[in-house]
Amino acid sequence: MTGSEKTSVAAGNFFKRFGATAPAEAKRRARKMHLFGRAEGYVTWMLILKHVKAPIANGAEETLH
Repeated sequence: MTGSEKTSVAAGNFFKRFGATAPAEAKRRARKMHLFGRAEGYVTWMLILKHVKAPIANGAEETLH
């Protein structure tokens, strides 16, 4: 599994857990990584944020494909 596929799977699981609040939670976690100087963690959370924002923008609040 590639890094992109892992991020997509992680985002799907994250979205299932947090639903419509997933973007805010991902953003909070990204900021925390940035605050502690964890660049790789920050990038990962920003990618997850990108993935979880898409279904909400399209009106889907229950699934992430």
